[in-house]
Amino acid sequence: MRRVSAAVAAESRGRNPSRRTNIIQTSYDEAGLAMTVSAPPGWPHGLPPPESPGFDAKVVGWLLDQCPPEYRLSDTLRAHPVALARLAVCQVEASLAGARQAYAGVRRDLRDYLDPDQIDAVLLALEHEGSRLVGLAREVAMVEEALRGRRWRPRL
Repeated sequence: MRRVSAAVAAESRGRNPSRRTNIIQTSYDEAGLAMTVSAPPGWPHGLPPPESPGFDAKVVGWLLDQCPPEYRLSDTLRAHPVALARLAVCQVEASLAGARQAYAGVRRDLRDYLDPDQIDAVLLALEHEGSRLVGLAREVAMVEEALRGRRWRPRL
């Protein structure tokens, strides 16, 4: 029987304790007045909230990190972050579908080549990858929404 860590199991159910709180960042506008911006739970780690001063500079690089390396060669995608976000969503969803398809067929496809313990190890690796991709799909979708103008407000 396989053992899955509690963190992986929680992540696969969409509950990651480290991502439950809103990101609240205080920055200052041109006049020197304090400005508080926030992002919802599950916002990508290392990416500033949408209204913060560093968001525009970092979002393209973050999105390119989620896409195939060839996307970095396109000046058009760099110039249009909303289009890049749409393609990143499609890319991550396709990767998740591929991981699910691989998981569904690994026993059938590899039973003549791997021992049962090795198959279990492959399945566990695919579970981890699936959990990572589910979280990433959520993050990329949130970034796309932010680029389309959605803003989140902290709740009490």
